[in-house]
This record gives sequence, C-alpha cells and structure tokens, in this order.
Amino acid sequence: MTATETADPAAAIAALVPRPSSPIVHEPILTARLRLLPISSKHLDGAAFVKFFAGLYANPAIGSLAGFEPSIITDEKQVSWRANMAGRFEKFGYGTYAVFELHDSEYASPIGALDFRSLGAYKSIPDHPKLRRDETEVAYFYDPIAWGKGYATEALLGVLDDIWIKGVEGRLAEGFPVLEFVSASAVPGHPQSHKILQKCGLKPVEGTLGFNKDDEVYYRVYRDEWVQGRKQQLQA
Repeated sequence: MTATETADPAAAIAALVPRPSSPIVHEPILTARLRLLPISSKHLDGAAFVKFFAGLYANPAIGSLAGFEPSIITDEKQVSWRANMAGRFEKFGYGTYAVFELHDSEYASPIGALDFRSLGAYKSIPDHPKLRRDETEVAYFYDPIAWGKGYATEALLGVLDDIWIKGVEGRLAEGFPVLEFVSASAVPGHPQSHKILQKCGLKPVEGTLGFNKDDEVYYRVYRDEWVQGRKQQLQA
C-alpha cells in the first residue's frame, strides 16, 4: 500500500504548500466555449485532475506531438505535481489550468491542460547556456477527442487575456510579479502547434529554451507587443 493510499492527499498537499496569510482565490476563466480552472481553484478536485493530467503524459499520441516520451506517473509523483501546481498560483498568480467545455458546469470531464511555468522555480531543470531563468514557458496537452476544434488557441488566448488585460490590475494589487514575456516551443513534425502559437501572437525567434530538443522551434511574445496587437484584434 502506497503513502497516497494511506493518507489524505489534501492533507499531504496542505503540508507541502506554504499558504499565504490571506488565501488567494483564483476564479475560473470563461471563454466563448471553455472553462479554464486554476489547479488551485476551490472548485476543482485537484487529485482527480492530476490523474487525468498524468493520463495525458502516458498517451503515446500526445507524446509524439509534444516531443516527449510517454511515461506512467506514480501516485506519489501525482501528489507532488498537485502541490507544485498549487504553489505556482500562490507565488506567481498563474500556473496549470484544467480545460473544460463550457457546458460542463459540473467540471466532470476535463479535455485538456494549459500549463504556465516559471523556469526559475524549477531547480530540476539543468542550467544551459541558452536557458533564461526569467523565462515563463507555456505548454498545452489535450485529449485527442478535443483535437481540431480550436480549443488550444481559445484557451491560450483566454489566459493571456486574463493575465495581461482583464486581470492585470487585480494581479498588481495582489502583489504578483508582472509577466513580461511568454515563451513556448514546438516540434517540427507538428504544424498545428506552430499555427496555434502564431495565432496567439507568439513569433519564432533565435535560440531555444535550452533543455528542449535542438530541432524544436522556439517562440516568444512580449507583454506590451501582445497587448497592443490583441486590442487591435478585438476592436476589428
């Protein structure tokens, strides 16, 4: 019997994640067709979602497109993941979002995950001449049943809207650092990922995220540039 079978996962997370004196509540982000729930949200059973997230990692179809080898994530590792995800929201104000279709008001069937991670917070990522520790990488993983519907583009734009336009005053008031730019990478054999990033305003640039494969294309967009372009897009 594993430790996660004998102990309450919520209690384990409470012990692992430092809590602010005034807990910050991150509400869902709603788009035209989606609900995006922060993994630390009061609405979400984080343990259940992490099991879904781990299932995405074990799916060979997703791994081949995302550029990683599929692997089985143990129960113990899932508890660690959940604590890490919750901690990101408390430190940075962004992190991992569970993606649901808008009609799924009970949050019963996640269709994907959108992950913002500050690389400076990851000691496990090895130093590399091309790696910037102030980098925030975005990655996304979707169940194959959700492919081809434009959900990845809609979700990424929804979070960037919240971080850089709709929620910027609240983020500053809560003391979160200003996110100056966002980066991502895409493998050459997955043209749809390149289209998603470009539709969301990211542009290919020289270099890499350092720890990724050398043949991956590296993308980046700066906050001021993105906000200007997005406002023009919404006014058109």
